[in-house]
Amino acid sequence: MPLKRTLRALGVFTRQQALRKTRMENPVKLVPFSLEGFRLALRLECVTSVIQAVEITPLPNAPDIILGVISVHGDIMPVADLRKRFGIRTKPLALYDHIIVVKTKKRTVGIIADRTEAVVECTEADVTPATELTPGLNQVEGIVRRKDGLIIIQDMDKLLSLEEEASLEAAIEKSGKG
Repeated sequence: MPLKRTLRALGVFTRQQALRKTRMENPVKLVPFSLEGFRLALRLECVTSVIQAVEITPLPNAPDIILGVISVHGDIMPVADLRKRFGIRTKPLALYDHIIVVKTKKRTVGIIADRTEAVVECTEADVTPATELTPGLNQVEGIVRRKDGLIIIQDMDKLLSLEEEASLEAAIEKSGKG
């Protein structure tokens, strides 16, 4: 009996096989949402709530992706519109839109969504890393293929570039809304 088969029979796997097995077993819960029919998702563990759209106060000198700031339970947070990041036609905020409140390593941020969907579950193995598809898509974690189409997973910790992060910090500090 070849060594690999013997080791497998004993429950011993190579590091690569163990990683593949782990990816197959690790569940991933996603909060899908849409922007003009474009489907995106955020990892559930990053999402703290989904709220009805509210008036957004403009934040001068903020990066283009930041529409402004809102107050949620007394906390001021920036609101991002991913349409600008993905080249989707922008539109005015509507009453039926949602804001997904997301916790990143640096701050809490609101993300505009036309529509949110029920949580979906897949495994790590179902997620094709963005680096395998197109190098340079830093803000995208990966893509999940589902029966109803593709879902792009946003990496919230890479939402803003270093320059955009510095610009946002300066805008918040200057406005006194931090």
